[in-house]
Amino acid sequence: MRKPESLIRYKTFKDLFATYMCVPPQIINPNDNISFNGVEQTFKDLEKQIRKQRVWGFVRDEVIHYWMLESLSFKALAMFLSHELGHLNGHHYADSKKEEAKAINYEEITQYSIELANKIKRRKK
Repeated sequence: MRKPESLIRYKTFKDLFATYMCVPPQIINPNDNISFNGVEQTFKDLEKQIRKQRVWGFVRDEVIHYWMLESLSFKALAMFLSHELGHLNGHHYADSKKEEAKAINYEEITQYSIELANKIKRRKK
């Protein structure tokens, strides 16, 4: 299994997104229209959507870059990290939909593992 060289946590989603887009954060205007994952929207709307998820990130050069709210649950954090590890491991697909499906598979395995672990722990009582 390939492990990330490091994890970098960003204080704001704007700083993380600027790194993702390879631009300085000061040029991102909340009312600017951006195309992200095939959807045209303002940066402000994208940020609202990401805040509902409570976490977002990406892998670049063996480093996981991420932003999260403090209220993110342990399970959600574990699933997010599994998703990003999915991008680091296995065959890398040039087709972004296949690559995303591979990462989602890692996330689903983690979710199911946590559910099984909870069932086993409850049976011991």
